[in-house]
Parts: sequence; C-alpha cells; structure tokens
Amino acid sequence: MPVTIFNTPLVTPILRVIAAALRGLTGWRAEGVVPDVKKLVVAVAPHTSNWDVPVGIILALKLRINPKWFVKSSFFRPPFGWLCRWLGAVPVNRSRATNAVMQAVRALQDNKEIMLAFTPEGTRAARPYWKSGFYYIAHSAGVPIALCYLDYGRKRGGLGSLLWPTGDIYADMEKIRAHYAPFKGLHPEGQGPVAIPPPDTVEKSAD
Repeated sequence: MPVTIFNTPLVTPILRVIAAALRGLTGWRAEGVVPDVKKLVVAVAPHTSNWDVPVGIILALKLRINPKWFVKSSFFRPPFGWLCRWLGAVPVNRSRATNAVMQAVRALQDNKEIMLAFTPEGTRAARPYWKSGFYYIAHSAGVPIALCYLDYGRKRGGLGSLLWPTGDIYADMEKIRAHYAPFKGLHPEGQGPVAIPPPDTVEKSAD
C-alpha cells in the first residue's frame, strides 16, 4: 500500500525526505513489515498525546503506508476541510454509533484496497475501557486487525502482527492486551487498561 498523500507523485518523495530528516532528529524508528493484505483495520495505541499524529505520519511514510481514518463530518467544513482530506481523513456522520460502524464496514467493502485506522482508546485521557467499534468493524467486514503501536519509551513504532477477529471479542482482547502491554505512551498516566465493557454495556462505536 504505497503512500499517496495528496495524491501527487511529486509531493510524496518530498514528504518522505522531510519525514526521514525528522526521524533522524527525533530518534524515532519504524518497525514491522506491511502485511500483504489489501484491506485491514489498524488499531493505534497507546494514544495519550496530540504528538501521536505527527509521529505516526513520519513512521507511516517510512513504512510506505497511507492509512485512512474517520473524522467527524463537521471538520470538513472550511477552513479545515482541505487539511483533513490531505491527511487521508474520511468524513463520518457520528449521529449514531451504529451508523458510524456501518459506514466503516461499507468503506472496507467498497474499496479494493484500504487501510482504516482507529484509536480504540477514543481520547488522550485515561478511560476504563476501549471502544469496541474497531473490532466489530473488522469482524463484520471480514478483514484482519493490524496492531499498530507507538512506544515513547524506546521511540519505536510500527505495525505488529495481524489479528483475525474470531467473533469472541473477550478472548481476542486478551491477545490484544498482551500485545500492547510493553508499550508506553508519551503520558503513561493517560493510558487506561486494554479492556472493553461487560457484555451488557458494550458500545459499538467507530471512535
């Protein structure tokens, strides 16, 4: 999945050079191998700072990936609409959580090649639970989940192994919890547990 930010072949090499310089200055390194899968959901964690976005972009350019992510449709109004599109954002109507999930599933089904990224924590502050939408989206669309991480402790980030949702979200969350256990966000105090609510309170949100 080659990087096509701005959909301009002349821009991408320039961005890659700039990203390489920033990685050298900051000490960040990209890890992992881009899976040979045309469609997948990317779970990005831990998410504790606004710095996660620029760090994620310079690492994505190294890995030559161009993930898309959902942003509230209101952000696409002037003056931020062009920036959202430039960064690969996809507008979503979040009036209903289930509606947002179905929009994501349709995006995965309608595109021949797409990588949808989500931050399951839903916010930079500590929460008792992750949002489960990323899991249900992947399971409904029949695509795997790439466990993407940002580890500020080692200044390393990248794509981990693929997890194919089995439909047993609680069993699969145990594997996800084990994967993310070693990684530290910029503000570790903002990291909540890698867990989802009990069955009777699960919120199927695409955040």
